[in-house]
Amino acid sequence: MADSQSQVFDVNLTGGVVTMSDFDPLRGDQLDFGDISVHGLILGQLADGTAIITSPWSTSNYIVLEGVRWTDLTAANFVPVGNEHLRQDIGAVLSWEQDLGPRDSDTVYLRSHEYGVQERVENFDPQTQKLNFLYLGTRERLSVEDTSEGLLISTEPSGQSPVARACCWWVCCAPIWWRPISSSITTR
Repeated sequence: MADSQSQVFDVNLTGGVVTMSDFDPLRGDQLDFGDISVHGLILGQLADGTAIITSPWSTSNYIVLEGVRWTDLTAANFVPVGNEHLRQDIGAVLSWEQDLGPRDSDTVYLRSHEYGVQERVENFDPQTQKLNFLYLGTRERLSVEDTSEGLLISTEPSGQSPVARACCWWVCCAPIWWRPISSSITTR
């Protein structure tokens, strides 16, 4: 059993799957990412909701925060994050999971941290709807592809991928090149 004093956990991906079983956000424990950048790690969430810290380049190199969900953490559970992009990406995941920030009904919010989530957006209309990347928790491995099912936007390593049905690149995204970017796609 852990003592009642908060602890600081240095985060370092060392290879393979590592379980961190003694991290307790309620006790005030903190995660310290040190000098690591967004190119070295990102936040993820397993299908059961368990929080993980993972490599953007691998599906088998991550730290499991056993019994912890991103909804359990606050800013106080992080040593100040020095890398600006990592800080933004952590904020994106926590904001989505804690229901902070906008949730407009005419907007599809792209996310990247939820393992195994494949969403279908039926009849996406770029004239009345928007794609928004505000809650995207990684910028490393994002791809856009026209498929027979529609426009597929996917992220790795989570595999999270919304499909905009009845839409293709030229219908959903190309119009942004001919009008202000804020009218159809919103970024951080």
